[in-house]
Amino acid sequence: MAKKETTIIRRMTFAALVVAWISILGCQSDTNNEISRTVSFQGELLPRGIINFFGEDNRPRGGPISPDGTFACRLPPGNYRVTVVAPPVIPDGWKETEPMPKDDIGLPDKYAQPGTSGVTVEIKDNPQPLEFHLTS
Repeated sequence: MAKKETTIIRRMTFAALVVAWISILGCQSDTNNEISRTVSFQGELLPRGIINFFGEDNRPRGGPISPDGTFACRLPPGNYRVTVVAPPVIPDGWKETEPMPKDDIGLPDKYAQPGTSGVTVEIKDNPQPLEFHLTS
């Protein structure tokens, strides 16, 4: 693998970890509404990933998607743009000199950015279940 590709992979991995860390911190407040439910793609529950909610402050709040397709988070009331990413599983023993593992889910790239995902939600004062059904 070329040095440029290795650098890009490192930067993408670092960026994903930073977003995940910020997202998890954004879910820690006790003054927000507990929201939870499921995320599916093409009718199948997502087995992994990260869901983020971007409010007016453009700060990501969210968390991990569990193997059963569920997520839980606390959010203040408001309107949010939603992003979902499902990076490929990195197998044990994988080295940066090897090609990236193939994405086995096929989630379109548009869902990774708040400006292109097209997914929005309004969070009200009462806790509410949410279901996100994503398609290609």
